[in-house]
Amino acid sequence: MLVPFPPGGGADFIARMLGQKLAEIWGQQVLVDNRPGASTMIAHEAVAKAAPDGYTLILAVSNHASNPALFSKIPYDTVKDFTPITVVGSAPMVLVVNPRLQARTLQELLAAMREKPGRMSYASAGNGSVGHLGGELLKQLTGVDMVHIAYKGTGPAELDLIGGTVDLMFTGMVTAVPQIKAGKMRGVAVGSLMRSSALPELPSISEAGVPGFESSIWYGLLGPAGLPREIVAKVHADTLKVLQLPDTRSRLLSQGAEAIGSTPEQFARQIEAEIARWIKLVKAAGIKSE
Repeated sequence: MLVPFPPGGGADFIARMLGQKLAEIWGQQVLVDNRPGASTMIAHEAVAKAAPDGYTLILAVSNHASNPALFSKIPYDTVKDFTPITVVGSAPMVLVVNPRLQARTLQELLAAMREKPGRMSYASAGNGSVGHLGGELLKQLTGVDMVHIAYKGTGPAELDLIGGTVDLMFTGMVTAVPQIKAGKMRGVAVGSLMRSSALPELPSISEAGVPGFESSIWYGLLGPAGLPREIVAKVHADTLKVLQLPDTRSRLLSQGAEAIGSTPEQFARQIEAEIARWIKLVKAAGIKSE
């Protein structure tokens, strides 16, 4: 099971947890192979070229679907070269603000932006990151004007948010929850369509007045194109068994993620819909990847 990131992150944690549980079901070892780089394209290219025998899978994340919007040259076809199996889990981005801002709700924040267009700034972990795309999606759906400031990673961006250099950002659950509870950030809303059990007190952005907004990180299993139907069915069914375990659900929640377990067909439709959405957004916003 390839992971397109270094050890230690959310995708690596979920892959190792899932791999361990599947190994118990299958009675054979599941090796987790970290192959970071090129905005996850190194790992995906390896899977696209692998034999479709069920022995090579990848725990993909949501930027698999946004990469076609950001890069003119990708060494594989994002749709045709892979077999979707299931979305393992999804973790919403959280819209957080510096606690010194007076705005406590999404509508108060949007009103402040409209009162002073271009005065507020939002941080992200880098150009083309999930947080950057979330900010641009909010701008597109609401018509507000705010300035994007790209950082080299989530850590520096969050430090400047806490310090007041920037006003707001979309960030991940794992790092946001402790900072919100410590009062260093104020949570405004979550990017999933529904509320998250990790921060149940926060409304979704869609619920708070921007219908259709969604900004989440999903983690999904893909295999190479041409994976036999019976192998897809087997991996899918056994992954669902793992996702139904209380221990699995609690460990996913520790990463801010909810267990999903979609069908292969649902996952395929989700990838295609997100590719189209991000291409439209990136073109309208004039985003260029680094």
